[in-house]
Order: sequence, then structure tokens, then C-alpha cells
Amino acid sequence: MSTVADKLAKKSSHKTSAKQVRLRLVYVDFWSAVKLSFLAAVALAVVTVVSFFLIYMVVSATGLIGKTDDLFKSISDGGVTLSSIIGLPR
Repeated sequence: MSTVADKLAKKSSHKTSAKQVRLRLVYVDFWSAVKLSFLAAVALAVVTVVSFFLIYMVVSATGLIGKTDDLFKSISDGGVTLSSIIGLPR
């Protein structure tokens, strides 16, 4: 008499042949593509705003904006300051 363990051992000893399946993208849902592109645009916008803010903080901390402001004042006869255009509100 054959037990269940013998049957399982017999099944595991047989190797099954691997089948290769080729998948083709046949249809892309329009709304899924729109939702994915919207999420990608929002993520890119967040990354852009955060990176510009960090770059501004680094440039401001190094004093480069003040030096550029002095240069801009000397070029434009002191009428317009660069820090009023670029600076963050208080």
C-alpha cells in the first residue's frame, strides 16, 4: 500500500518542464495612463519645489545673494534690488 507521503515524494521527484510565456501589452487604459501621469507630475512638482527651496537656503546661507545684490545695485544705479525679486517673504 502506498501512503500519502510516498505519493508526495513521487510527485516532487518528477521535474516539470518550464513553459516560456511571452506577454505583449495589447491595451493601455486611457484613464489609468492619465492618473499615472498626473501622479508623476505631482511628484515631480514636489521634488522641484523642495529642491529649489533647499538650493535657495544654501545660497542664502553662504552670502552669495548679498554679494550678487551689491553687484546688481551697482549695475542698475540702486533702483532695484535683487533680493526684493528673489527673496522669500518674511
